[in-house]
Amino acid sequence: MIGMSRENSSVWRRGRTASAFTAALFSAAVMAAPVASHDGYGDIVEEVISAVVRITVEAEQPTNQSSRNVPQEFEEFFERYMRPPENGQPRMGRSIGSGFFVGDEGHIVTNAHVVEPVIDNEGSIEVEMSDSQTFEAELVGADPKTDIAVLKIDAGGQALPALSFGDSETMRVGDFVLAIGSPLGLDYTVTSGIVSARNRTLSGGYDEFIQTDAAINSGNSGGPLLNLDGEVIGVNTLYLSNRQGGSSSGLNFAMASSVVKDVVDQLVEYGTTRRGWLGIAMQSMTPDIAEALGLESAEGVLVTDLLEGPASDAGIELGDVITEFDGNAISDSRDLLRQVAAAGDGAEVRVEAIRKGEHVDFSLVLGSREAVEGQEIRPASRVVPPKEGNALGLELGELDTQKRQSLNLDDDAIGLVILGVDGGSSAADKGLRRDDIILEVNYAPLETIDQLSEAISEAEMSGRKSVLLLIERGEQRWYVGLPVAG
Repeated sequence: MIGMSRENSSVWRRGRTASAFTAALFSAAVMAAPVASHDGYGDIVEEVISAVVRITVEAEQPTNQSSRNVPQEFEEFFERYMRPPENGQPRMGRSIGSGFFVGDEGHIVTNAHVVEPVIDNEGSIEVEMSDSQTFEAELVGADPKTDIAVLKIDAGGQALPALSFGDSETMRVGDFVLAIGSPLGLDYTVTSGIVSARNRTLSGGYDEFIQTDAAINSGNSGGPLLNLDGEVIGVNTLYLSNRQGGSSSGLNFAMASSVVKDVVDQLVEYGTTRRGWLGIAMQSMTPDIAEALGLESAEGVLVTDLLEGPASDAGIELGDVITEFDGNAISDSRDLLRQVAAAGDGAEVRVEAIRKGEHVDFSLVLGSREAVEGQEIRPASRVVPPKEGNALGLELGELDTQKRQSLNLDDDAIGLVILGVDGGSSAADKGLRRDDIILEVNYAPLETIDQLSEAISEAEMSGRKSVLLLIERGEQRWYVGLPVAG
């Protein structure tokens, strides 16, 4: 089993594929936890269970591969009877996961980690339906960022059952849910519970998990999490266990359908994801930054850097506050990242922003996230903004040739260098430190301490309580709002 260590010796693990020998120890079973205020889930299960499948993956295992998919109680058995041969020849390994049909062309949704063994190695994928029919499946595409994969079978023209996606955004904490899969090889096991939490982010910029106490264990991976209308509102992915090799402890996670639907559509159409790319670095707004900009709300994202790409070509500038993307309000940087990705490569979109208190609009065509990943993208052509200051709880010095050389800055770099920070100041609380460079104050480039003093005086006269500073530390840049009182 693959897992990531957490505090208190808990183990994050994917509702991982169960080993084949585990499956042989058990027969199919269905369990439904009754709820006192509910008559049961039998009608729902009868409607949906035929669209759920068992997935068996067989692939070569390297001679040095550990028994990572083996529950702790079976590790001794594995080492004794299933250890790879010492002659260097690979052994074929088998693992089990779950999935479900979508659409009418034989497509099956599952987790990427279920089929991971066959992505880089020779192997096969077998799909077994509830009526015991088996089919060889091909891998259409996989997306490791959201742990979603799509398979396809040729059923010879026969009609196949399929599930439809529900709206995970409408699910509330406390709503009832059902999970179906093959935990520990127990095919078509049904477990029930509630939505324990929503909008959990665990691994990256694109994931969004529904947390549930419906039991998810090894082999549940890729199975559906359903609402009481029989709609898929999540794909069961991982669980938290209190010990290595342990079982579900009631903290289980399913990738939300709001994420899955877009990924599945792209994998079916292109065989890969085609996420949109804007070409900016950004940070979420905070109340102090909003105050420094004279904005009433901390909604939106602040552009902290520009790369050669759609945003710079359209005229978006450093320091713009993006408030709307293609007609949708932006709450924070994660929200914008998700919306841009979902819009897709080549999408024509409209972006609204606030620049120095004025609303500005942009029309642009998104680039491809996949195309730029792993490539070196140059900063957009622009004048590098300068910086300097000596107030706000900071000891500041103007840049000269000696300081530029000692800080490994370009010969024409401008700005203010922080020489010291008052330990009791807001600047210290915000993490500013010696040798940080102040590039701008309220979007204006800084070259002298007098310029910073003038900006502070202007803020006080206009009734603003903070000024906005652009900070540079090495290759990182970010904005900080500091109170003018210091």
